[in-house]
Amino acid sequence: MTSLKPSSSGLITPERLADLDEARDYNAASSYNWLNAELGRLLQVIQSNGTVHVELDSGTISLATERAFLAWARERYPAATIRKQS
Repeated sequence: MTSLKPSSSGLITPERLADLDEARDYNAASSYNWLNAELGRLLQVIQSNGTVHVELDSGTISLATERAFLAWARERYPAATIRKQS
């Protein structure tokens, strides 16, 4: 992983996406704790009326609603536990 620093924005760069995918693939409690925390932070961006942008080779996906973000996250990271922030 390039960095385990928390993401403070709603931008998921290709490098950050690779980090998230690596945490999923590593399949250890510590990596899933980090993955869950990152997904929770990204969800919080949306809850604060922001948008999460996922940069892919094919273009950028913009996720502006909780429903859209959770659908994307659950498809890509099915074993993750995404907790809504209150």
